[in-house]
Amino acid sequence: MYPSYRIKESFQKYKHKLLIDNLCENPNSLNYLSSKLDLISDKGWEKLCLNKNPHVIFILEKNISKLSNRCWDILASRYSHPDLFSLVENNLLLLSSNSWELMASNPNPKAITLIQNNLKRINSRAWMSLIKNEKAINIIKRNFFIIENNNYWEYLCSHKEGIDLIIEHKKINYLNFRCWKMILSSFSHYQMILDNLERFTKSKTNMWEYICLNEHPQIVSLIAENIPIINRLKNSITCWENICLNKGATEIINIHFDSLYEKGLLAFISQNDNACKILNNKIELITQFKNLKFIIPNIVSNEKKNRDLILEIFSYPTKTDYSWDIWMYLFRCETLVHLIENNFDSIFKKCYSLYDLCGNKEAIHLIEKCLPFLEDEWSYLSENPSIFEPDYDSIEQKTEVFKEELISAVFHPKKMVYYLDKYNYDIGDEDYFS
Repeated sequence: MYPSYRIKESFQKYKHKLLIDNLCENPNSLNYLSSKLDLISDKGWEKLCLNKNPHVIFILEKNISKLSNRCWDILASRYSHPDLFSLVENNLLLLSSNSWELMASNPNPKAITLIQNNLKRINSRAWMSLIKNEKAINIIKRNFFIIENNNYWEYLCSHKEGIDLIIEHKKINYLNFRCWKMILSSFSHYQMILDNLERFTKSKTNMWEYICLNEHPQIVSLIAENIPIINRLKNSITCWENICLNKGATEIINIHFDSLYEKGLLAFISQNDNACKILNNKIELITQFKNLKFIIPNIVSNEKKNRDLILEIFSYPTKTDYSWDIWMYLFRCETLVHLIENNFDSIFKKCYSLYDLCGNKEAIHLIEKCLPFLEDEWSYLSENPSIFEPDYDSIEQKTEVFKEELISAVFHPKKMVYYLDKYNYDIGDEDYFS
């Protein structure tokens, strides 16, 4: 029923320090928790509803009475595993109006179908969420009058399908300032922006800050052509912040890098995955502590794309001068565990907490060395999937019933003859015949 995992041997003597409620969010904990359900608090049941292992449904469906309103809110929302939505479908009477509101923003096709069949349960707040849900576009199309009657245009402008619907119904003149703020950053609607340029570049100059977020090449060219105008705006610094965040504007960022650095916008550049490549050539600059402390959280947050840059930062000769609040971000990097390992002794001397390391599922061998020193970190460590290992004894017991049937199927004479004839392969001896 549940995946067969057990707590690793190295953690056995410390398992009393693991927190039951935090274990509820650990995808490998279900077998362990199945005998400790009475120890789970209301908060723990909420975390079970957020567990990313779909097998958690077997625990939840047998303990419906223990699920609070907050649990049903989670199960109805986009944050729960899609496979758990069947619990919602089978327990509609337990849903509150808040659950329906959260369901309205859920892209799960099952949620969309359920809402379509229960539109009478959708209140005005839920409609606002539903209109912002791009996956619900067919419901929106059939109920377009609700948008017209309630002036819900800005909610419809939050996604491509919605903006297309506005164009289709020729309702552009109904759009207000808040609507245009969202449209101006839409990659797909660059032509709509160009066709209405005077609408917001003449009378409302502060709209440039939203144009500066648009990644379409033609809009990026428009931004580049209007740099002198942007520099004269009252909100010029906000415009430049957004240019730094614009993944399509790396050439502009590169040309104006020195100016942007002087403006203190390095942290914004570091949030831009594409612009981070520029930082690869500025390693001496960015490894200065006054800069590194602001950009390292952003760089590490997208570890896969910025792996080379992170590797360079933590291999740079001045790394020995890094303070603990720099090194702790390396602890989060699952693909750079070798770097943590190579510097572990020096980092450990500086560290105030191993909290970030305890969340790294690839660094479990390093965590095992530190178990006697852990204090508050046990809460986070309880959520780390790697504190569990496959329970092969349990797996063997569960599959024993199929063993004879499986062997007879695999080694059936017809199958053995088939493999000998077609592949010159003897299943029984695992030998090929030339």
